[in-house]
Amino acid sequence: MIVANILLNSWDWKTSNNKIYQHADGSRRFVVRDLGASLGKTSSSKLLWTIPMRGLGQGSRNDIADFESQGFIKRIGENEVDFDFATIYGSVVDLVRPADVRWTADLMSKISDAQLDDAFRAADYSPEVRARYVKKIKAKIAEGLAVP
Repeated sequence: MIVANILLNSWDWKTSNNKIYQHADGSRRFVVRDLGASLGKTSSSKLLWTIPMRGLGQGSRNDIADFESQGFIKRIGENEVDFDFATIYGSVVDLVRPADVRWTADLMSKISDAQLDDAFRAADYSPEVRARYVKKIKAKIAEGLAVP
């Protein structure tokens, strides 16, 4: 879920926004339930780095130009990933390994362009903005799939 949140530039990581559902058959479902603080660009302030608190705004929301301007992966190490993602949750992001990025990208690659477009259409985005979001999300997924 960490990588999915980063991919979508979601910066509000409170527990109620992210859930893991354990099923009777032993399978698990990872669900990002609230993307209200996403699809923009993450940012940070000295105040947030000094006093990490949720709710003080750690980026823009629902801004296609900001979303397109922010990258995904800056550098891959043997057992570490440096993301283009400003967050007060750096200790959580530091737990992500290259295998986690590949796993998440593989799962997200199964979402078709039409499914992504339907999600944005249901949220009443214009066709042009929907296409731009789908293109950027697919580019980030491809970047994740290319992680060695």
